[in-house]
Amino acid sequence: MDAAGRAHTRPFLRVPEVISRPRQAARKLGFPGTPYVTHCRSAPSSSNVIAASDDGILHIVDKTNGTEVWTHKWEQGRKVTDLCTATQGWVTSGEAGVVGLWDGRKAGPSNHLSCPHNRPYLSVAAQTAGAGPIVAAGCEMSAGDAYIDIWDLRSPEAPIFSYVESHSDDVTALSFSPYNPTNLLSGAQDGLIAAYDLLIGADEDDAVIAVGNTGASLAKIGWGGAKAGLGKNFVKAGEEDKIDQSDMQIDGEKQANERKGIGCAWAVSDMQTVSIWDADKFDMILSPEDARQPYSVSPPWESDFVIDACDTSAMGISGLEDGVILFTGDPEGGAAIIHIASPSSPTAIPPVWSLLGLLPKSSEVCSGMAHSDIVRCVDFDVSTRTITTGGEDGRICIWSLDGSEIARDEAGRLTAAPIAAPDAIVGSGSVTEGGRDRGSLLAGSGKKRYKPYG
Repeated sequence: MDAAGRAHTRPFLRVPEVISRPRQAARKLGFPGTPYVTHCRSAPSSSNVIAASDDGILHIVDKTNGTEVWTHKWEQGRKVTDLCTATQGWVTSGEAGVVGLWDGRKAGPSNHLSCPHNRPYLSVAAQTAGAGPIVAAGCEMSAGDAYIDIWDLRSPEAPIFSYVESHSDDVTALSFSPYNPTNLLSGAQDGLIAAYDLLIGADEDDAVIAVGNTGASLAKIGWGGAKAGLGKNFVKAGEEDKIDQSDMQIDGEKQANERKGIGCAWAVSDMQTVSIWDADKFDMILSPEDARQPYSVSPPWESDFVIDACDTSAMGISGLEDGVILFTGDPEGGAAIIHIASPSSPTAIPPVWSLLGLLPKSSEVCSGMAHSDIVRCVDFDVSTRTITTGGEDGRICIWSLDGSEIARDEAGRLTAAPIAAPDAIVGSGSVTEGGRDRGSLLAGSGKKRYKPYG
């Protein structure tokens, strides 16, 4: 049965014997004026997390005690449009067409990169291993052009080159490969997802490895989701030479023969669908599936939108099949952690969707240690076993997980303790048919609501 046929079956979420279900957040911090908290990322080798709100303010928060270390009004970039982790801190893109570099040691950016095309930057990605200080920034489309600028931070005066032919609409997402840090993914509102080899340099025709059409405007993309396509020519992060302008131009035909098995990619669309692709040629592994379809009744959960996603390996949970982890939300501030197992092929039986965890909403928590409005961003720090969430209620919530992992016995059943804090509630493994009318994400609060990804 095809994806469209499956969409009408209203499949259940598989509920394991034990799920992560903390009673409340371990720490909570509210920001003055109740701005929407739109982005958050943990710091490398630190207990801090950086959060960006829609009033243009960046906040450094200590996750161990929930207090602010510093705040900064980003005048140069105005509102943050994207945020990623870098080797020594964070990188932000701004609606003023500026990329900010932050090391966290002071209240403000250490440097800025200015868009030469005089248009907003909507997405940003930074290499975090292996191949040197390279940052990619994606532009809003203007006059028919949607640029991706490649910056070498050793020469911050201008991009070392730009790609402009791959997309015909806003470039909304970028991601460097953890397998080979010279490979870059881009996604855009034109529905296209593209993979590049930056070692080729400025020749975009040769640099493009493959392009896929997902059929819907893209909100989030990333590497992983399956092991298909990881061939023997796959290069581990850290084994590449540093990118340098002088060695960018290499033999394109030779490189094309050597860049097979670059990995897989997942994509989340503005229509709340998720798909998985083999990035060598963008052959489909998982056809677009509506993340709002699978649901559970005991415990009750139905996703209204996707907050973020990552490869299964990023969660550090042993025993899980290859696939994608979705962080999904509802209009009242609840959130869920869902695992989608990658099928062996697009025509295989429908993938298994499993509910790994639930984060309660404020109405379910007497102490108020949770969100009372839409969760807009999420970050999982595998080193500290914490989840940080930010929402439209102006709050940052930090959820503590214990150090245990989910393990499976020989029969494939979950047997170990939950990944949540010790006060987790054990969820039932049974489900019965039912559901609820989730209504409109834009209704109910009386204030102007923000449509996810809109």
